[in-house]
Amino acid sequence: MIPVINNVIIYFNIKEDKNYSLLIKEHIYCIKHSEEIIKKSTKVYNLVTKYKKTSLIKRSCNFKLLEEKAKEFDISN
Repeated sequence: MIPVINNVIIYFNIKEDKNYSLLIKEHIYCIKHSEEIIKKSTKVYNLVTKYKKTSLIKRSCNFKLLEEKAKEFDISN
């Protein structure tokens, strides 16, 4: 749920990582549960940004500010 600009993504070969097996397990989990992850993260995002749910705002990132700064960063690079 953190905005990521395409030109700052670093690709690497996880086979060369010492935590290869853990990374594979996490990747498989994310793929298997991607629909649920997206659904829940969208719900949290909307509760924080649209509906201003106070209990979530207190423990969430300022999504709109992060999006704004990501755009500024993308323009400057």
